[in-house]
Amino acid sequence: MQPITGAPPLPQGAAALSAWRELPRATRRELLRADGPHPDPAAGVVAVGYARAVLARSPLRHAVPLVGVLFAVLLPLIVVLVVTTHSKTISNAVVLPLALAGALAWRIRIRGRLVALHRMESVNSAALWETERGAPIQAAERSAPTTAEEVEIRYNAGALRRQYAFLAVYGLVAVAVLAVLFWYAAVAVAVLMVVVIARTVVVTRRHVRPDLPMLVMDAEGVRIPAMRARLAWADLTEIRVKPFRAWLWGKDRHATVFVLADPEVLSSQLDPWWTRRTQLSTKAHGSPLAVADLSLDHTSEETASAAAALSGLPVRRFGL
Repeated sequence: MQPITGAPPLPQGAAALSAWRELPRATRRELLRADGPHPDPAAGVVAVGYARAVLARSPLRHAVPLVGVLFAVLLPLIVVLVVTTHSKTISNAVVLPLALAGALAWRIRIRGRLVALHRMESVNSAALWETERGAPIQAAERSAPTTAEEVEIRYNAGALRRQYAFLAVYGLVAVAVLAVLFWYAAVAVAVLMVVVIARTVVVTRRHVRPDLPMLVMDAEGVRIPAMRARLAWADLTEIRVKPFRAWLWGKDRHATVFVLADPEVLSSQLDPWWTRRTQLSTKAHGSPLAVADLSLDHTSEETASAAAALSGLPVRRFGL
């Protein structure tokens, strides 16, 4: 990450949203799609402020537009179909698939937006570093390890149950509200929730293994049992701790990012499924190995500190 000088103060909240809207459309598009920091430090700081403001919003703020779109598109269509065909069966056959397709498309858009915002915040953090600390980001140096004791990072079963219970309750409330307002949308959202929950179960069974630790760190390096992969400390250049603002899980979460000198060292050990997962991590966090502390028994700060003690790697903290 290269130093960026001349960064203005970081906008927050409504000021960040306003500053983002004032940027040219082409600049906003470039910021959302870029894989590196923007050459204009002012635009980079606005991007970080905007990403944090949007990611901190309640998930309800992102669900409301879907209801409006369904009303605007499907209600006139129902009226036209009923008037022209005099058949509720045809209306049901046409409207329900459209409602489901709209809900799926909206979820895909929201997921892509989440990844883009995390990436935009990550790659422009150098500008933010200077803004918050009053000095350019300096080259990181490795120090001598201070311990050789193995550390295991495991999943917190209670936290996992709370997260998925919240997801289920949120989905049921959304279906109930839409059932009162517009039953076609309620059916579509219900079907979508079944798809999302089924996919979550599949991913969880593969990714979250209660019998295995998430990470094992020792004097030699990092082992990721679920991936069946291992990295030597020499394969890493630094460790970063950054905010992880997930719309469903709240604002006060963080991620530990293990920065690799050559990402191929990890990807060459993975099967296609894990390769796709690490590619998503690279897009969002700039590294194929990023561990969020949403449901772990160690915080990101504890994980980073343990890794630094074992390896001597430097730790950078962004946006904390």
